[in-house]
Amino acid sequence: ERYAKSSKFVYRDDETLLKRVKEGRERKPLEAEIADWADQITYTVHDIEDSFRAGLLDFVEMQKRAEEISTEAGKEVEASVQGPPGQPTSAGAVAKIGRELFKTLVREPRTHRDRKVNLKRWTSGKVFELMTDCKIELDSKYRKDPSKRYRYHLRVPDQAYATSAVLKSAARTLVFNDPRVRTLEYKGAEILAKLFDTLVSDKRLLPLDFQELIDANKASKERLVADFVSGMTDGYAFRYYERLFGPRAGSFYEDV
Repeated sequence: ERYAKSSKFVYRDDETLLKRVKEGRERKPLEAEIADWADQITYTVHDIEDSFRAGLLDFVEMQKRAEEISTEAGKEVEASVQGPPGQPTSAGAVAKIGRELFKTLVREPRTHRDRKVNLKRWTSGKVFELMTDCKIELDSKYRKDPSKRYRYHLRVPDQAYATSAVLKSAARTLVFNDPRVRTLEYKGAEILAKLFDTLVSDKRLLPLDFQELIDANKASKERLVADFVSGMTDGYAFRYYERLFGPRAGSFYEDV
């Protein structure tokens, strides 16, 4: 395969700097742990909200596939917390969440306005729940470390981590594996891969400022092209792709 599939990696250009900053330490600094947990809360909760808004999330199906969702969530929790996953990720717990969501967002609201209010109330409440009782504690392994960034770590309650894992597993099982979503993801990945390959092969297709960076050897051409492509919005990527490969005529007046 052309590129690694993992989303977690270090650019070769940054590897030396990272090693110097970490100075042999194995774990993430405190601010990285906080950022990671904040990201996980945001994605797991808002994926459910967005999926419901789009009509892709079926809470009845969630109850039917509770065992499948439970198994996946349990594996994630078991690998990340001390001890067995426990009840929060059991099939019964998953089905209960599905019933509560169905009741809150589908059955009880009398108007469309009520449904919107309930959805926002659920989202805000779940974010607050996952933040509650998180604490910054002294890490016994690094208690003598001269840097507070490593001397302390973020402790996330097992219950919160398990709840997040269930929501993430539900979204992946019921939404992200849906062909309506998978086909769009596939198209997006193909567009980005083709843009990257094409721009690496001919720098003249890049905006002039990126051409100047390449000529000045500010970084490798591949790294600069990756920075350019990763900075694209969805709409800009589609327009750039259409300009290069679409059959319709382009225009000198379109910005690149």
